[in-house]
Amino acid sequence: MAGHSATLFLDTVPTATLLEFDLGDMPWSQQNAQMLREAYGSRFMYIKGDSAQTIPAVAANSTTKCDVIFVDGAKGERMRRQDVLNFMQLAHKEAYVFGDEANTVECMSGAVGREDLKCLEGPHGDTVYAWNSLVRDGTLKYIGCSRPVHIPDIVCLWQFKSFR
Repeated sequence: MAGHSATLFLDTVPTATLLEFDLGDMPWSQQNAQMLREAYGSRFMYIKGDSAQTIPAVAANSTTKCDVIFVDGAKGERMRRQDVLNFMQLAHKEAYVFGDEANTVECMSGAVGREDLKCLEGPHGDTVYAWNSLVRDGTLKYIGCSRPVHIPDIVCLWQFKSFR
């Protein structure tokens, strides 16, 4: 919740509305959320709390459908996987899903499984396995990844392949 991604999205797409799901547990989270609300008004919506509860709650009470989803929150395979599955409830069928804490193209594309050396845990533990399993089980379709700057932490892009 430093605001870098939010600012990039809102400045790049002046007609976009951004829903920011954040634990709000960092000292700067509330301050940055207030700054973004002041800068972007109703185009920026801050939803504080555990994403395992807040994403389904917003989805159940909204007709909003997202075109782009950027997942860079909950760490760990189980929690990251659950966030992605919960976001499906807020996504258009053709929505793009960007994700952080990815390690290699081979792993993120599902070309290799979690047991392969190219799919080793990254700096955020087993978070990479969520992406790998979501591709391998047919939930996500791999599109591409950024060039590695800080290996093994790249950003990748997928689309939802099947809706549950």
